[in-house]
Amino acid sequence: MKLRQLHKSIGIYIENVNLANIDEIIFKEIQKLWMKNLIIVLPNQNIYDEDYINFGKIW
Repeated sequence: MKLRQLHKSIGIYIENVNLANIDEIIFKEIQKLWMKNLIIVLPNQNIYDEDYINFGKIW
């Protein structure tokens, strides 16, 4: 997982994460980053509707 701050006070860009295949450890890290930064960007997600649904269920 590669992180880049979007702005000095809000937002984080998270690269090298595949939402279609994340484990609980990565999920918890994404959740912590979201709570701390309020906005997260997860670019280049090449996943199907079913993958989005599964990600939403664990959220």
